[in-house]
This record gives sequence, C-alpha cells and structure tokens, in this order.
Amino acid sequence: MDLSLTLFVLLELVVGATATVVAFVAWTYRDRPGGTPLLAMAVTGVAYAATSVVESTVGDPMLWELVTGLQYPLTAALAVESFYLAAEFTRRERYLRPAVTGPLVGVVVVILAVSLTDPAHDLLRGPPELTAMGVFTATYGPLFWMHTLVSLAIILASVTLLTVELANADGIYREQITAVVVGFLLGIAFFLWESLAPIHPAFNLATVGIVGWCFATLWGVFRVDLLETRQVARKTLIDGMADPVIALDTEDRVLDTNPRARDLLDLDDDDVGTPVTAALSAYPPLLDAIDAGEDEREITLRRDGGERHYRIKQSPVYHTRSHAGRLGDREVRLGRTVVIEDVTERRNRERELERQNERLDEFVSVVSHDLRNPLNVAAGHAELARQECDSDHLDEVLRSHERMETLIEDLLTLARSGRSIDETEAVDLPAVARRCWRNVETDGATLSVETDLTVVADRTRLQQLLENLVRNSVEHGSTDSRPEADDSVEHGAGNDDGVTVTVGAVEDGFFVADDGSGIDAAEHERVFESGYSTGDEGSGLGLHIVERIAEAHGWSVRAAESAAGGARFEITGVEAA
Repeated sequence: MDLSLTLFVLLELVVGATATVVAFVAWTYRDRPGGTPLLAMAVTGVAYAATSVVESTVGDPMLWELVTGLQYPLTAALAVESFYLAAEFTRRERYLRPAVTGPLVGVVVVILAVSLTDPAHDLLRGPPELTAMGVFTATYGPLFWMHTLVSLAIILASVTLLTVELANADGIYREQITAVVVGFLLGIAFFLWESLAPIHPAFNLATVGIVGWCFATLWGVFRVDLLETRQVARKTLIDGMADPVIALDTEDRVLDTNPRARDLLDLDDDDVGTPVTAALSAYPPLLDAIDAGEDEREITLRRDGGERHYRIKQSPVYHTRSHAGRLGDREVRLGRTVVIEDVTERRNRERELERQNERLDEFVSVVSHDLRNPLNVAAGHAELARQECDSDHLDEVLRSHERMETLIEDLLTLARSGRSIDETEAVDLPAVARRCWRNVETDGATLSVETDLTVVADRTRLQQLLENLVRNSVEHGSTDSRPEADDSVEHGAGNDDGVTVTVGAVEDGFFVADDGSGIDAAEHERVFESGYSTGDEGSGLGLHIVERIAEAHGWSVRAAESAAGGARFEITGVEAA
C-alpha cells in the first residue's frame, strides 16, 4: 500500500476513534435538551468515518459504490440532526412538529433511495475509476449537487436559529453559542472543501469537518450546562423578581444573576460560568447558606458600614421535556435559584415589638400587683367601715372598687389577647363552652350547645373569647319570655325568664348567639371598638378583646342578628380538628 495512502487511512481511523469518544460523551447528556441530536450527530460521524476508511481500502468497485453511496444519506442525516439540535438548543420545539420533521426525514429517505439505485442511472456520481494509487474515484453527477444544496440549506437554517439566539446572548453565553455556530460553519467548510477541491482521493476532508463540528458543539452546549438552563433561569430571574436572585447549574456554577444581585454582591458578566465559591468568596455566610442547601435560612452581611439581615431561599429549577418518538415526558433538573430577600426592616420591627412586649409585661406587672394591691386594701377598709356605719356613700365606694377591679381584669386580658399564638391544640368546643358558662355569672340565663365541633386553637385564649361573648349576652340580654330549651340546654341558677345563649357551628367556624334585645344593625361594626359600651357598668373592652383573640388565631369575627332577634357573633376561618 502506498505510504501516503497508509497515512491517510490511519488518520481517518483516528478521526473515527475521536468521533466515538464524542459519541460516548454525548451519550451522558442524551436526556438534556440538545443531547440526543448531538449523540445522533456523533454516531453519524462514526459511521461516516468508517465508510471513509473502507472507501480508501476496498478493492471491489461494486463494494466501493455501496460503501460510498452510504455517505450521502449520512450527510443528509447529519444536516437533519443539526436542525433538531438547533431547535432543541434554542427551545424552539415548535419547529419539530410533524409538518416540519416529516419532510426532513423524507429528504434522508429519498437520498438513500437515489444512492442505492445510482449504479442504474449514475445521476449521483459516475462509474468508479481506479487511480494509479489503487484507490477508486468517481465524478459527481447533477443529483450530488442537488443533494449538497439541500443539505446545506438545512444546516444554514440551523445556523440561523443559533445566530438569532447569539444576538440576544451576553457574557459566557455569547461565547457558548459562538462555539456552536463555529462548529456548524466548520462542518460546512470542510464539506465544501471536500466537494470542490479534495486534497487526496484516499482522504475524506468531510470526516474531519464532522468530528470538529461535533467537538465544538459538545463544548458549546455543555461547557456551562445548557442554553435552556439560562432561559429558564432568566425567565425566573427577570419576570417580576424584585429581590436579588442568582441561578446556579447542577455543578454550582453561576448561570445568571439579575441586576439587584449584581448590585448587592458586586457581580458582573465575568462571574457567569465561574464556581459560586469563587464568585461569592467575599460573602462566607451566603456561601455557607448555599452550601447547606436548605430551603430557607437567615444570614447577616455587613453592608454600607452596618449589618443587614437576609433570608436565603433556594428552589430547584426543572424542565419537563417531551421527546420526539417517545411516550410521556421526562423532568430534567437544570439547577437552582437562590433568592436573597432583605429582611432587615422586618427584623428591626420584630425587635421593636419585642421591646414593646417587654414594656407591656412591665405594665401588666404594675397593674397586677402595684395597683391591684392598694385597691384591695381600700375596698377592704370600705367594707369594714360599712359594718360600723350604714351609709349610701360607702355603697358607692364599693361599687366603684368593683368597677375598677373589672377594668383591671379586662385590661390585663386585653394586654395578653393580641399576642401571637405560639402553640395550638385540638380543643373540644362544647366542653370549653360549658366551662366558660360556669366561670361567668349567669343567674337566670340558659346555655344551649348545638355542636360537637373540635377546633384547633389556644385553649386558654379560646376560653377567654367565649367567656367575653357569654358575659356580653348575659349582661345585655333582655328578660322577655324565652322558648323552652331542649335536652342540650344547661340551666343557670335562677328563674327561667333569662336570656338563652346558644353556641353552634357555621361552615368554617362557630357562633355565639342569644335571644336578647340584640344590637342595632348600624352598630354591628362599632361594637368591637375599644371602649364601646351601651351601659354604665361595663368596661367597653369585652368585644374588643374577642376581636384581638380572634385575630391572634387568624380568625375573623363579625356581629349580626340572631334568628330570635338577639345578638349573634360569628367566628370564621377556624380550622376544624
């Protein structure tokens, strides 16, 4: 065998082996956008290199024609695969519908049929001729140039899709797409070189172009993961995101950042594509939070000479891909987003609230001990004085002390009622209602429990709420005749002409109603105001306390008219146990 022929055959074997390596690497990316078409291109390159080796070494003209004839449909297949790659790579799957892919596959089938029947018509290439080096060659026919133009048109359509994407890219993504475009142009250049000016009949330059094409594309597609990752991340980052956001790929490299993140963390386009540990090396607390992988974590960073508090929220980014020719979809993880929410103002408010609660606790302590004790002493002396002499003035003093005791109790309850609920439990509503009834003076009144509801609540706060509603009904109910109670009624001590208080259930909560004189409809909103009262004895805080306790649970409360014309209070938004 001629030395030059031997060298070229060996070179083609090396090219084929290289294409095999590309195919192996592409296999690991086959489930990612662009991975399957790139794998198909690499496999096609291996097949093309194999036919080139056989073409250079075969001695039978019929076998030469058969092997050489396979190169043309392989070239067409490569063009179609490049279109699939570009469409998936740029997320333009709409171009892969049957109306487009059908004709593309048809081109490959037609070229295969023409190639296999070429010995009968010689329209693709002429009869084989043996050269002095013992290598067959043939002249190109009119269908070869038509096949070349069609294949080039498909490849150029692919390049157009990539070029449009290149115009909208920046940073490392521009470099990424440029590599893919260069790979496509490399394949076109070597294919035209082989077609117009081959350097040796034993060496097919198109093979080198195909492998170079696959290599450049492999680097461009997967150097910083996929273009699709950036597009998914970009959609997440830019569309309505006011907080700083960083997108990372599956290997924790920076895929993208939004303007707020770049301003906060002093990032720029050069940081895109670098490991997050390098890009954020100046912010160890943030790196620790990212490395921990927790859904949420709060950190503190020094900014502008002071401390700022941030909540770090991490979310995975997935994309559901539909594979042509396969049933069902496959969800592919592309990376994750890191949202950096500034919670400094909220933390400051929380600290201020804590300080206010501490001052409130001090106030409660003063009211409970320092104020109540001297009042109790004064009431005791007034009681002793009344035993020594009978005076209406002393009776008025004692009534005033009782009113002050009521005000103190209500103020203490109000101070505690608005605090957030830390722990809840399943509470038997009927049992709590009956316990409240025993804690309130209900002479002449009647309780009717018409529910077996169990609710999720703070037991103590719920009891305070019910006691205030029951007390309000008993104190403000009329003494008109009442309907006879059924078996679920508990009677208070006294006559049966008192008000009837009913505890029942509504769709998402419960109610407390009575058959008393009711509340004027115009006053339904005002009754929950602090200090609102229709009598001289009340503190005007009872229903305000009810509203505060309901709000602390996340419930709503409203006043209405009961079925009997009395007052009805509905508490809704309650979770049933």
